[in-house]
Amino acid sequence: MPEDGVDICFIDTAHANPGEHLNILEILPFMNKNSIIVYHDTAFHTIYHKDGSTNCVSINTLNGKRILLKSEKAFGLPNIGAVIIDKNVENMLHALFSNLSLPWSYRITEDDFIQMFKHFSRFYPKDLVDLYVYYCCFYMSGGMQNKKFPPHFEKEYSKRTKREIT
Repeated sequence: MPEDGVDICFIDTAHANPGEHLNILEILPFMNKNSIIVYHDTAFHTIYHKDGSTNCVSINTLNGKRILLKSEKAFGLPNIGAVIIDKNVENMLHALFSNLSLPWSYRITEDDFIQMFKHFSRFYPKDLVDLYVYYCCFYMSGGMQNKKFPPHFEKEYSKRTKREIT
């Protein structure tokens, strides 16, 4: 990342949970004050796929001035939008991490889990990292069917943390 931060970020990735919810949490620590985050396919769920609401939810969780761009529209919704990030980023963090509780369409790899765990631990408070760990473990181990930790995760965090979130 540039030493002077990031002024604009364009998000157009998985279109499914946890996709863009993780993407925004990864880039947010590097975003400058008054930077812009642009999302494509914010109306994906109305145009292409009923389960593709991730971008819509993610952009609507961000605080800041909304920019509605002219694009193909779906039932009155633009399919591309942007937010000028509010200077009080910490006020939206819990909501952004809470988006990880929404049902996942796919599982991240254990390597991705570990890398994001290290990244989030560096930039976010422990209680928010614990939300990340809990919902990763919950959805990566089968969701409601199985609440066990996937193998190899214990190496990356303490047994105390594991006891707190299970």
